[in-house]
Amino acid sequence: ARPNQAWNFGLSGAAGPYLLPDAHPMPAQSDRGDFYQYVLSQDVSYARGHFQIWAEAFVSRFEVPRLGNADMFAYYIEAKYRITPQLFAALRWNQEFFVTEDDPAGRPVSRAHDVLRIDGALGYRFTAYTQLKVQYSLARGDFISDNLHGTFAAQFTVRF
Repeated sequence: ARPNQAWNFGLSGAAGPYLLPDAHPMPAQSDRGDFYQYVLSQDVSYARGHFQIWAEAFVSRFEVPRLGNADMFAYYIEAKYRITPQLFAALRWNQEFFVTEDDPAGRPVSRAHDVLRIDGALGYRFTAYTQLKVQYSLARGDFISDNLHGTFAAQFTVRF
């Protein structure tokens, strides 16, 4: 929905099998196509002058072989400011939360570590078809550990 030129709102959903062909071993009498992911998301964006901000929130359920359902909630908020017609700065905050359930002994067990990440970027558009972006990301947690780690990246994009 677009109530006016500055605002956009959206809602989307999807369902389908998500396991790759090399996902092994599978439970007896089952196939990769028996395990689905369900996603429902909502997004909003606002733009005025040199400033843009957008956000999206997701709820998702993965049917995991031998484990049951893995439910999660994720969202991000991103802002971009055009400093000059060619130079821009952007900042993004992202979090993912995985449902924690109790095991038979009553201890909390999570399917994965919660994740938070912040990204900062500077970009320069050389032409309407080329740009360079440098980015630094700081993240806590992933599917294996709960450690804090940083990543630097550079990207050159050619649009055609």
